Amino acid sequence: MVISSIAALQLWQLFPDRALSAPATTIAQNIVQNQMPFETLERGSYSGISEPFARVISARDSWNAFWRELHGNQIPIPPIPEIDFTQKTIVAVGMGERNSGGYGIEIESAQIEAGTLAIYYRETTHTCGMVTMAFTQPYHLAIVDLVDLPIQFFREREEIGCDE
Repeated sequence: MVISSIAALQLWQLFPDRALSAPATTIAQNIVQNQMPFETLERGSYSGISEPFARVISARDSWNAFWRELHGNQIPIPPIPEIDFTQKTIVAVGMGERNSGGYGIEIESAQIEAGTLAIYYRETTHTCGMVTMAFTQPYHLAIVDLVDLPIQFFREREEIGCDE
């Protein structure tokens, strides 16, 4: 498999701490080979959860409870998506409550590494000051294939200034 130097550089920028032990091209190849597909289930800025979270949801009961908590600020609570937990798992990340808009969170990749399923996500903060003046609770839910591996979350933070 050939990875272009641009793709390797982009991957290195996403995961700079992983690029210290090997050339970027080798890391890029390993990332592509170990990639686990995922599908966004829901992403939003307003939820009923005020504390930061990184959760794995692998059963119907915990999914029902989490959905009620996530949408506890809405009346009525939206219908819960149907998930086949015999084949899928939900991974969820949230920033908790922020005092304004301009914050975001996104699951960027899921990879099988060293006997774990690694979930890489990015938190973004706009430092420019041009944001909504409302409390927000950014979150992202994704569906991954069910694997018999522990799941670990890895966070990256990014500040976005006025010139970006």
